[in-house]
Formats: sequence, structure tokens, C-alpha cells
Amino acid sequence: MLVASHILSQVAKKDAEWCFKDFESLFLQLGGESKVAGHITDNEAKMKALWKRIEETYPKVMAYGCATHMLHLLLSDIAALEPFKTMLDDARCVIKWFRNHHYTNGLVKTFTMRRFGNELRIIKPCATRFASMVYATERLKLLKGVLRNITSEDEYEQYLRRRKDSEGEKATRIVDSAGFWGSLSAFLNVTLPVRQFLRYTDSGQSLACKVLRLASSIKLTRFLYRYTTGSSS
Repeated sequence: MLVASHILSQVAKKDAEWCFKDFESLFLQLGGESKVAGHITDNEAKMKALWKRIEETYPKVMAYGCATHMLHLLLSDIAALEPFKTMLDDARCVIKWFRNHHYTNGLVKTFTMRRFGNELRIIKPCATRFASMVYATERLKLLKGVLRNITSEDEYEQYLRRRKDSEGEKATRIVDSAGFWGSLSAFLNVTLPVRQFLRYTDSGQSLACKVLRLASSIKLTRFLYRYTTGSSS
């Protein structure tokens, strides 16, 4: 990646017109339309106004939003729908309990070593990377049997009674809930095509055929989102 320049807006109002002047200054330095073919930003409202301004002034330049950013936003919107929202809150409870406590984290390591031949950690999602919640729930699904085996152990039940921890009791009830795992599986069915697309686009590899196949899967994801929300976007 080459960083040509950076400009601090300081007290200036960073609206579409300000961003256009910033773009145009560097655009002309780089050689204008003979050297620059496109301009990519996030998908914020003022950036959309900026795209229009750029394409009106320089018709040969394509201005558009980052597809990866758009897909992260799509995942964020899907995660806000019920029953996914409640399921994801429950998933965070399970992740926190089994990952952040020495004893339960040690049990996960021991039981995954027995089942898979190596230690598998529970994945903690990142607040600003919505695809990370897909990775986290995918790992939970893989560890479903391990977690249920842990919660059925007498030693674990005794540990839970000694601690009298409401968080641990809630996490245990969630692990033992068939409804939780059903909602988790439904969430993955909808979001995995988007996660796979993001993995391919972030890899830097030439994977045109796979990307095209996944694009059709993402159309299905968008259809399901529109059908569920009644949205036309």
C-alpha cells in the first residue's frame, strides 16, 4: 500500500465539498484522469455525495463505496434482527464465561485436545469487525459437543455451585438450550456466504470463480434480509 499524502481537517467542516477539494488536489498532482481511474471510500452519506461530485466533474473516474465495508454493514444489519440479536447476546455470554475464567478456559483446552488432538480456543469477536461475530459463532458451533460435555461433568457442576455465579449459571443454561443452537445454525446459514466473500477479498489472491459463485450466495442473503425486514434497500 502506498500512502501519497494525508491532510488534517482540524476545525474545517468535513463535508462532501471539503472532501472533494482534498481529493481534487491529490488527483491533479497524480496526473488526473490519465493516471487515476477510481476513487473508493466508505459508504457514509457524505461520501455518496462526494462520488456524485467526482463523477460529474471527472466523467472518466469511477467513484464508489468499499464492497468489504458494505458487507460488514450488511452483517451488522443482519445481527440486529431477531432472533439473531438475542442469540448473539447469549453467544457473547457463553464466550465470556468459557474464555475469561481460568478454570473454564482450561476445561475447553483439555476437552478440545481430547476430541480434536489439539487445543482450540473460543474466539472473541471484535466490536468493529462484524464478520468476527460469524467466526466466533462458527467456532462455538464446532465446540458445541465439547461445551455440552463440560457442562454435564460433575466436577464442573460442583465448581458452579461453589462460585454461585449468575453469569456462569446463565452461560450453562444457554449451552444446554436447543433453541440457542438452532438460532446459531440459522445465523450461520445466512451469514457464511458473506464471511467467505470477505475472506477471499481480503486475501489478495486471484479467486474470480469462487468470488462469482459466492456473489450468487450473497444475493440470497440480501433476499433473506429484505424478506425478513421488509426493506427495499
